[in-house]
Amino acid sequence: MKHCIVCGRPTDKPITAAYEHFKPYEPGMWQYLRGNVSTFGPWRGLMGTLGLAFPWINTIRNWRYRHHRLTGLE
Repeated sequence: MKHCIVCGRPTDKPITAAYEHFKPYEPGMWQYLRGNVSTFGPWRGLMGTLGLAFPWINTIRNWRYRHHRLTGLE
């Protein structure tokens, strides 16, 4: 059994599993823009929607927390 090169999860297709962590674009997430902006304000709502629509932006913005979770450091 092989493992994902990003998180170490067991998988049969490690490259496909790694791609799931760095998908370039999620088109269906723009439907939440109006709700995010009305709930969190214009700047945070836009940034939240961008994080949902472009997961790689979310990964880069939260790399410090992701690194600790992946490596098991506290």
